[in-house]
Amino acid sequence: MKSRVSRNLQFNASAFYYDYTNKQINGIYIDPVFGRLTKLVTIPDSRVYGFEATLDWRPIPGLTINPSVSYVNSRIEGTFSNYTPTGVFKSFVGEPFPYSPEWQANSNIEYKWNVSSDWSAFLGGNVSYHGKTNGAFGQVAAYAIKDYTLVDMRAGVESDSGRYRLFAWGTNLFNEYYWLTAARNFDSDARNMGQPARYGVTFSYRFN
Repeated sequence: MKSRVSRNLQFNASAFYYDYTNKQINGIYIDPVFGRLTKLVTIPDSRVYGFEATLDWRPIPGLTINPSVSYVNSRIEGTFSNYTPTGVFKSFVGEPFPYSPEWQANSNIEYKWNVSSDWSAFLGGNVSYHGKTNGAFGQVAAYAIKDYTLVDMRAGVESDSGRYRLFAWGTNLFNEYYWLTAARNFDSDARNMGQPARYGVTFSYRFN
């Protein structure tokens, strides 16, 4: 659905439902020599449903607000058993897919105004939320990935032609500690951490 609510407000939304047969996903294989290894396993029956919604709102000249949200509900159905990362063989019917958070949201806000006949200034920020999930079958606590929220900001100037752009920026301003992945690698647990707070200045020039 795409709806022009008013001259300054656009609302888009979509819903989806997937019914999978023999979906392949990363699971665990017990090798007689090397022990637990990662391999593709086949889930006989599974499904995913959810929705996405976005908003493009320009309440006053120069101000743009773009929030978005998504919901994903995944489930293993029928009969399916495999190994947890710790080597326990069990049924995973009723569990969500690994790395499949139910809720994610994002909101981008920017205000832009003229500072001269040829240049504009802008100030903006972005807030993103990622819901909790798990990096493996079995919902083992060691591989749980907690929900987290990231805040970014930017401020700068650009030429009206779009050729020159100079801005200062900061990402993960509150230095949120979060994981991107959590998995079992051979005989040890491994987690990939997201980037900490970063700051910088960027200058760009477009030739065409």
